Amino acid sequence: MKNINKFLWFLLIVNWQVLFAQVGIGTIDPNSSSILELNSNSKGFLIPRMNSVNRNNISNPATGLLIYNTDTSSFNYYESIESGWKVFGNNIKSYTISDMAIIGTNSSVDVPVPDMSISPEPGKYLLSFDSEYLNNYMTYVGANTTTLKQDFLSAYTILKAMETNVFSRTAFGNGEIIFSGRYSVNNSITISGSLILDAKGNPNALFVFKSSGAINVSNNATISLLNGALPENIFWISESGITVGTDATLKGNFMADTDITIGNSSSLVGKVLSNSGAITLGSSGIYTSPSKESSIINLGALSTFAAFSGSGLIDMGVSTYTGNIASGSFNITSPVGASVNGTIFPSGITPSINSGYVETDSLATFSIYQGESLIPNSVKKLRCNSNRSNCSLQTIVDVVSGQAIHIKRKISSGYLALGNRTVTLTSVK
Repeated sequence: MKNINKFLWFLLIVNWQVLFAQVGIGTIDPNSSSILELNSNSKGFLIPRMNSVNRNNISNPATGLLIYNTDTSSFNYYESIESGWKVFGNNIKSYTISDMAIIGTNSSVDVPVPDMSISPEPGKYLLSFDSEYLNNYMTYVGANTTTLKQDFLSAYTILKAMETNVFSRTAFGNGEIIFSGRYSVNNSITISGSLILDAKGNPNALFVFKSSGAINVSNNATISLLNGALPENIFWISESGITVGTDATLKGNFMADTDITIGNSSSLVGKVLSNSGAITLGSSGIYTSPSKESSIINLGALSTFAAFSGSGLIDMGVSTYTGNIASGSFNITSPVGASVNGTIFPSGITPSINSGYVETDSLATFSIYQGESLIPNSVKKLRCNSNRSNCSLQTIVDVVSGQAIHIKRKISSGYLALGNRTVTLTSVK
């Protein structure tokens, strides 16, 4: 009996080893060279998905460990303790803005070029920047803050009166895609994680989100655009106030009846417009949309404004602005360290002035910053007049986690206008 039991145990062990020598899912005959073969003509293989913070919290990752990074939309693999996490495959990022979307500045200190900042995975990169530039005429467009408030109320009333589809839910984001439409929430709205707005190729796609309460944007939330969606045709309307957390990346026009607060290290391509509340901005960036298109909703004179409050104080913070700024009741003072590529209008009426082209040569300076530090030998100074010229910069950068690369520019006199421009990062060994 004991011999029989030993023989049965021997057979069980042999069969167990054979069973686990290879594994096939979707096939009964896995390839002889594989330990695991997956076979399907209707489904894929899904590996763990996580953001960079969760990835970095993995304890003692094995060499070759593979995950999908939801922050960067890329596959990451762990190489070694010295090298850390790497991006699987090519790591080339390119940003291009059309010549028809000319932007400019008269700043004599370095200011960022909107949409020319990149935050890649850690590693060594070859960075190149090319841009057309010239010393353009400077037009100081006047403003009447009473008219600006009337334009706000006109657009706000039109948007509130629009027939909408009522959403019973109040939470938006966490990877969802929403198509153009007019949506209403009979409560406060919360935006968290990633929210994608898809225009389906329609250049006139209009997105309207109306809240009878507040709009609250969580830390690190992102609103991204797909298939031709334009920031100027996106409206977030609050009958109360709007609060944005830190490190948020947003698109669209945020309009509130009362206060608007934006936390540090956030950026918005669009506008912040308030009827009567204060607008408080941390160390962030507010950029009017770079598109050549105008909004479907007529904003009147507000079309050139990044921030406006009909009767509330605007606390600018040490931030970057592309567009004009004004308040109907208070004069605004730019704090030390703030960058304004536009005009800060006092309350009341300001007349228009057109300076014409600056024919005398000025000096335009282009440079590359890693975080807040200037990269040595990345500065180029060029003569700048009314003739269109081209600037090219190139350098090698070693990027650490969470660090952004910025292109900045300034001009000694006149108005530095940039046309078609491209920044490219290419990973190198």
